[in-house]
Amino acid sequence: MKHDKQIIELKQVDGPPLENPTYQWYRDDKPIKGATQATYITRDADYTARGRLKNITCRVSGDLDPDSGVTSLGEILTVIVK
Repeated sequence: MKHDKQIIELKQVDGPPLENPTYQWYRDDKPIKGATQATYITRDADYTARGRLKNITCRVSGDLDPDSGVTSLGEILTVIVK
């Protein structure tokens, strides 16, 4: 069954710049091969047989100025779904 593709984007909206960011997207807690950018486009494997989107997450790491006051990347990143 074909599904509409959704674009999921992580975007920095606030705070000091995140330097040397790395991204890894996961489907049901398993790494998605080749999904290592800030943007992920869903594919058919991301949906259940009933057409529901599986659990898609992204782990991000990078360098921040230790004096920035940022304690979590969640403070400076937002998720955009198109």
